[in-house]
Amino acid sequence: MTALRLESGLLFVTMTVRFADREEAIPATIVDTGSATTLISTQVAERLGIEPALGDPLNRVRGIGGIEWTYSKRVSQIAVGEMVCPNALVEVSGGDYGFGIEAILGLDFLCAVGAVIDLKTRELRAA
Repeated sequence: MTALRLESGLLFVTMTVRFADREEAIPATIVDTGSATTLISTQVAERLGIEPALGDPLNRVRGIGGIEWTYSKRVSQIAVGEMVCPNALVEVSGGDYGFGIEAILGLDFLCAVGAVIDLKTRELRAA
């Protein structure tokens, strides 16, 4: 079970991303069931040593804030509390979502781990 934080009307958790030999906890992660994929900012990617490479898939992502381009990268794992998704695909985005958001936890992760979002108790947990 992981506590959800309600800030400025948005749900936040701390997501941990592992890439190669680096790992970073990202407390400014918004939980977004409307996002098909999990995204990290270019700043987080840089701290983890993630760089775009020839052959990385480019994606046109459409959201409430408009359209942006991202590239996809495999990471060793994404974790939120005890919920872990190994060999996960993330989108690296240069978008500025405001509120200090550095990552978006998308439906891909939530479905992969069978997450349950309990708004009454403000908890995120595996089914």
